[in-house]
Amino acid sequence: MSIILQRWGFPAAAACLVAALALWRLVPWLTRLRWALVIAGGLLLLVSLALNAGSLRAASGRRTARYGAGAAVLIVLALGVAVLANALSVRHNARWDLTENRRQSLSPQSIKVLGALAEPVEAIAFFRGDTPGRRTAEDLLKLYASFSNGKFTWRMEDPDRSPGLAQRYGVDTYGTVILERGSKTGDKVAAKSEKVLDADEERITNGLLKLTRELTRNEAAVDEMFRRACFNVLAHNRDDHSRNFAFLMDEQGTWRPSPAYDLTFSHGPGGEHTMLVNGEGRAPGLGHLAALATELELKKPTRIIDEVRGAVDHFKHFAADAGVPTRLRVRTARALVLRRR
Repeated sequence: MSIILQRWGFPAAAACLVAALALWRLVPWLTRLRWALVIAGGLLLLVSLALNAGSLRAASGRRTARYGAGAAVLIVLALGVAVLANALSVRHNARWDLTENRRQSLSPQSIKVLGALAEPVEAIAFFRGDTPGRRTAEDLLKLYASFSNGKFTWRMEDPDRSPGLAQRYGVDTYGTVILERGSKTGDKVAAKSEKVLDADEERITNGLLKLTRELTRNEAAVDEMFRRACFNVLAHNRDDHSRNFAFLMDEQGTWRPSPAYDLTFSHGPGGEHTMLVNGEGRAPGLGHLAALATELELKKPTRIIDEVRGAVDHFKHFAADAGVPTRLRVRTARALVLRRR
């Protein structure tokens, strides 16, 4: 066994580390497997160095060894650069996707929405076999399923081969996706569904959010969720994770918004909002909130926005009453003014 490790330990360690790097770039949600490969590669490297210590000492005085040592230093520096790039990408919440149409990526908001699903949702995508965009839609729906912990399932249907199904859902164009929550009885389609006309990430995620209205059966609950989104934007709370938009069910089976918490001035990961606001995470403003309200079909979004703005405008008075130092109070108020644009 020691002979095998002495000869093949270093190549095996390199293979483990390269595989871990590939997982990080291509399938970043396989965190446990990635770290298992990193640990295995590190252990194999240490064992290989220990078993080959004598050979390394004997060869250390040769010219070829010196060249080899220089090459090893360059390899170590390259690995260091890779590790630094990894750390910076995590710090600034960045990830590169080189696939066509970014099929291997989901935004943090979509991932948070999927993680917060209270009950299963099925997506029915109506595509013909030769419809442009079918493959892209399949890849996107696979990503949604992979981040949902089994709560999001999907299937493809050909409206030409299943005209009755398309008619029951009111589908008259190729590329339509039906998001459905609940059950069906016979040919009766559950009322808890949402039609998405284009199979792209923003519209599918907004469709999932619209199912909130069906979940609560209460327009006030949707208004409350929008109010919290307005507060997060206008009060510079960028740590607006999905738990700020969760629901609780009482003993009678009625859902209501959970109490909000972590409502504080925060720069967020990498200076961005944890959840996107109508597709914008770096600098969402009033325009993005208005577009979000239109997407959610809210009745009185302007009133909600104005109420939140009015409360945030009194920050200086609240902060003074609470004894916040003047310098911190002024600096925070300046940032809040910028958020109103």
